[in-house]
Amino acid sequence: MQPYVHAAVGLVLAEAFFPDDLGLQFGVVAASVLPDVPTAVEYVKDVLRKEKPFEKPSRLFFLVQDITHSFVVWAIFALAALLHLVFLPLFVGGFVHILIDWLSHKNEKYKAEDPRWIWPLPWNIYGGLFEYREWSWERTQGLKRFFSPIEVGITIACILIFVLLGIF
Repeated sequence: MQPYVHAAVGLVLAEAFFPDDLGLQFGVVAASVLPDVPTAVEYVKDVLRKEKPFEKPSRLFFLVQDITHSFVVWAIFALAALLHLVFLPLFVGGFVHILIDWLSHKNEKYKAEDPRWIWPLPWNIYGGLFEYREWSWERTQGLKRFFSPIEVGITIACILIFVLLGIF
């Protein structure tokens, strides 16, 4: 999913878990997009080099993506959150990010570019209830995949839930 979807989900979680603490809310939202920072860096690097984005991602990119999207790594943050609550927003935002990604990455054709969900373990687990990359408007209306119908729908729903949580 795109970072704006993760940020919208982070907003809902921030308001639900920490309704009266803007600092902790910021931590949840920031952590909800944190695993995609390496992807943004790789994209900018490719554009600055005037290359097609992600056509030849580096081995370092895949390693960092594996680390930031690993259930094992985020389990360590869960333990840290148990020891010190300052890590709780980081865990909530980051863990939900990779859970959403794991559930929305189903198609075998993307397997080579998907993260190793249990890095550093030598095998991988595959889940996926659906493949968000197959629902892009690019295939149906010629628009860039950045705004697929499912991503826009999830984002709008999250914003509405966030507003309702703030009202009640």
